[in-house]
Amino acid sequence: MEFLGPLQRSRLDRINDIAVPACNRVDAAIAYIHDDRTLIARCFELKKPLHLRGRYDWGGPIAVAILEKFLRCSSSDYQLTLVPDIFHPKVIWWRGYGAYIGSANLTSKAWFDNIEAGVFMDEEELVDQGIADELEKFFDYVDGVSHPLSQGVVDQLKQSGSDPDRKRKEQEAKARFEASRLIPRLNGLSSVQKVAASTTREAKLLTEWNSTLKILTDIGTRLKQHRPRWVPEDTPIGVHADQFLHGYYYQKVRGDSANEHPYEEFQEANKNRVDAALSEAMNWWAELETAPGLEDRMITEWAVELREYLADDRLKKLGVSDFIELCRRVHAFRNHAMRISHTAMDMAQKPPKMEEDDRIELVAKWLFRQRSLKRESPLEAVHWVLYGGPLDQVPKRIFAADYDPMRKIPHMGLSMFGEIVGWAMPDRFPPRNGRTSKALRALGFDVRVY
Repeated sequence: MEFLGPLQRSRLDRINDIAVPACNRVDAAIAYIHDDRTLIARCFELKKPLHLRGRYDWGGPIAVAILEKFLRCSSSDYQLTLVPDIFHPKVIWWRGYGAYIGSANLTSKAWFDNIEAGVFMDEEELVDQGIADELEKFFDYVDGVSHPLSQGVVDQLKQSGSDPDRKRKEQEAKARFEASRLIPRLNGLSSVQKVAASTTREAKLLTEWNSTLKILTDIGTRLKQHRPRWVPEDTPIGVHADQFLHGYYYQKVRGDSANEHPYEEFQEANKNRVDAALSEAMNWWAELETAPGLEDRMITEWAVELREYLADDRLKKLGVSDFIELCRRVHAFRNHAMRISHTAMDMAQKPPKMEEDDRIELVAKWLFRQRSLKRESPLEAVHWVLYGGPLDQVPKRIFAADYDPMRKIPHMGLSMFGEIVGWAMPDRFPPRNGRTSKALRALGFDVRVY
């Protein structure tokens, strides 16, 4: 963690110069936006997707030139949405690199001249301390109360800002604005609004989640005609789709690239040719004489073992040794285990460097002991998601397991639950984790990476 204060002059600008090339996209919530030469220019220059949330009120919190810049932009990779009246955050999340949370608006004075204060945390710290999850929820909430930019809004704000009597007649100018406002007033964070925003977040996530599962099911069905001879004919379509995307991502997208997030470059190239890109990838897959990685082991061994571990009558009876073996076979867990720090696991000292399997065992043992505020264990949480109600409500329970503070298990999130559900019920809910989403984006699909 770094503290950014008056003694670190222009530190935010220097972090931005490094962070934009290293990240995969940027999410920002900044009330006042008057400068487009720093964050905005850097994202446009390096073709990094940017979703900027700004304030809407009568005083012109966003420069008209910036409003017009986003309005003219034809790419969906660059969005400016507006939150009315009570919006005052200053948060920039360079996804995959880190986040700034502080007092600086997106203005030249704030970045270079004012006395401002804030903190920067790298991505590992965000994940370890649970702040990444909180940022996800924060942006979901903001998106639930935000409004799209339109020509009408720009024209109205332009007219309001050009009023020569505004400073002398602020109340009159404000009244004129209120009389013609195009976005309804947001008066405060009442409990009703919080519930509504939570409902909106859930609805948006479930809509995206279910549409992505439909994509995965369609891919699995198409793969029946593009099956390599080393993939058994009775392989569940969800398992086949997952491992096809695994092979495609690591062989075709990542490959030997030094760029850890090349999938956005592929997304830009393929977003207008999704079917062609998918057909090319499936033809490549079908012609493989052997698995490009360890996909054959996942299909014929680990997927079978996972279904056995996750069966209704066995899951809650698993001991720690079985839980470790379950975790070894879950990609999202393996990936997280290599990133979580010893401080996040309440360890006084950093453990010695160890092999991947040893590290996974260490983290799995720690996770096995964790409890939610309801005092549920990880096994009970997974069992509830899988079998705690109607089958068609599984995605809603995935959402609740991550977003309900009473049910949340430390360091178990959407990727882990989404993948686990897929291994338990691969034909109904194909496995989905962060790597799945990255592969789909690389193929041109407009899906979200969790």
